[in-house]
Amino acid sequence: MSIFGLHGHVSIDLSSNSLEGSVPDYFRNISFLEVLDLRELSSLKFFDVSENELNGTFPGCFGQLESLETLNLGCNLLEGVVSETHLFNLTRLKTLVASENRLRFEPKSNWIPPFQCRIIKLGQWQLRPKFPRWLKFQKNFCFRYLRCRNFEYLAHLAFELALSISICKSFL
Repeated sequence: MSIFGLHGHVSIDLSSNSLEGSVPDYFRNISFLEVLDLRELSSLKFFDVSENELNGTFPGCFGQLESLETLNLGCNLLEGVVSETHLFNLTRLKTLVASENRLRFEPKSNWIPPFQCRIIKLGQWQLRPKFPRWLKFQKNFCFRYLRCRNFEYLAHLAFELALSISICKSFL
């Protein structure tokens, strides 16, 4: 039986398969999928599951995807704490999008990211009360999206980063 004839399965494990190429269109229509195991897809470069109402916590397996260049988890229902261990091996990451979730980022104060992103979108993340110092180490920004309702904190961010910040839907 081919995988394309499967209906009603809620779990797909594609680990240790040395898959290459793009994901077949069939996978875009698997509305019943509840579990997708990515742990051993070390050559995965692009992962986008934005706008899907995914819930739960930020998956810890992303830190193992050392070839990942784009990670887009935006516009979902993810919640909980994200630490530097979630991102520890992402040395090739160029795009990080995880806005419109209920996440808190709590890296250690001396954390230096292993990646240099061009795009970071963390709208609605709880980055306060401490300034996210790790952003200072991102030297190649083209776009950065942070959302904040506190003008004083926004001014502090702009001063600390000494770069432009896209201030979207802020209540000033």
